[in-house]
Amino acid sequence: MIPERRENIFTRTVITLVVIIITVMRKPELLTTPRFYAEEGQSFFSYAYNHTLIDYILTPMYGYYALYNIIATYLATMPRLDMAPLATTYLAFITQIAVSFYAIYGNIPILNSDIKRLLAAISFPLLCPSQVWLTTIGVQYWLCIMTLLILLEGYDSRVKAAHVVKAIVLILTGLTGVLSCFMAPVFVFKWMKTRSKPIMLYSCVLCACLIIQVCVFITALMHHDSSLHNRFVDRGFSVIQMIYMHTVLLFSKFFITEHTMDIPFINMTDTHLTETMNRYACGIHMFEKYETTYFILTALLLLTIALLLLKHNYAIDYISIILSFIIIYALSITLSIDSSGGHRYRFAPMCMLMVFFIASYRTTALAEIHNLFLATIICLIIGSQSVDFMHSMHFVYNDNWPHWNEEVRLWHQNKDHHLKIWPPPWEVVLNKHLNP
Repeated sequence: MIPERRENIFTRTVITLVVIIITVMRKPELLTTPRFYAEEGQSFFSYAYNHTLIDYILTPMYGYYALYNIIATYLATMPRLDMAPLATTYLAFITQIAVSFYAIYGNIPILNSDIKRLLAAISFPLLCPSQVWLTTIGVQYWLCIMTLLILLEGYDSRVKAAHVVKAIVLILTGLTGVLSCFMAPVFVFKWMKTRSKPIMLYSCVLCACLIIQVCVFITALMHHDSSLHNRFVDRGFSVIQMIYMHTVLLFSKFFITEHTMDIPFINMTDTHLTETMNRYACGIHMFEKYETTYFILTALLLLTIALLLLKHNYAIDYISIILSFIIIYALSITLSIDSSGGHRYRFAPMCMLMVFFIASYRTTALAEIHNLFLATIICLIIGSQSVDFMHSMHFVYNDNWPHWNEEVRLWHQNKDHHLKIWPPPWEVVLNKHLNP
């Protein structure tokens, strides 16, 4: 047992190092010259800098409470101003590593081999969109994945301390954004099926957090919070059209990235498929260039999910993943800006499905042909995301964008100067009478 245990520790340590290297390699400059990004600096850091801690704690933003953002940006006010982004960037880095760390070391029965743990752990950073990379505005999406892993973890009522720690983690995830709270019904569902005391504890924690977040949201609506003016906007689509459009975009983005779209073979294939669909089926109202390819990929993955659920006899953990996926994605789109969705809203749901696919591989329920098909899908997803992994950072990183140290220097010369942050034209307004 001892040699085997040492081998497991060695293997998982190597996997952890691989995840850290992947995370650093995507854009090492972010760790050496950190930045504030969008709402992280303009809203959260500026408010933390200009107000007392008590006032900051009692002031939710954007219609929900964001505990982790409050902690991170308040800590960012403690060092010298020119070092402030170090706190938020590295706290985001730690969170991202921690989620993959949980997949590697957690007692998650459906991830029952080191290769499955490795695939899950590297899938999270690979699927992460560049706009929420190493920034606290993306932490709520990562913590949503952490909440799913806690839901899937094996439970032993004798280890009470571990359950308390996980309950505390769920308080953090639930009070950092509404996404984790949306999973409260799934926790209740699993508790009703298992009658597990730990799951009951976790359900109570998330339900309490959900009540708090709902109260915050209702209060923001009653006070006509300006940050909610662009929510629930009618974009001129019917409900069916919205469901179709977002479903197709979600599933197709597993395979289609910016670089894969430029491959001539895909262009040619999509052209022929579109002609065939229009000739033998019906005309397609195109909302994106590659909609025919998107539609076929979506149908393929939906059929795969249905067959896997059937093969697993609707096992509780697999159902829990799919229920979480549906709830998180549907509500994320509904509450998104202009109900338009986007890459960051797809991130957590895509990670959930990736865990579902990886966990489904090589089980007694599947024949060899099914395992081969599933392995092909997993490899294609990881391969597609790897191709665009580092290149996609050009959307959110530019050497010509403002340098925080230079902006701080200008602010010290003129306290009325608005510090410019990434991406332009976002900026931070600091109170010149505070923290000189």
